[in-house]
Amino acid sequence: MAADAFQVSKKLLVDGAKATKQTDGSEFALPDTSTLERLNELATAKLSEIVRHSAANDRGWRGYSEADVAAARELLAEDASATKR
Repeated sequence: MAADAFQVSKKLLVDGAKATKQTDGSEFALPDTSTLERLNELATAKLSEIVRHSAANDRGWRGYSEADVAAARELLAEDASATKR
């Protein structure tokens, strides 16, 4: 779900570029900050779309469970309150 992308992008943005390699020795470079910010924007937009259409009970948007929609709504609320601080 979009919530996973949202959480990953948020964590990477908060943590910064602390780790640039995986522990198994293979090369792994983190995307640059602008890419992470764009991913976060897209994930936020998708979560908002899912919550909005699910709340309106729009046709074609009824496949999400109440728990998933509530979790998405909570993530968006946490993000909004963190942004306002």
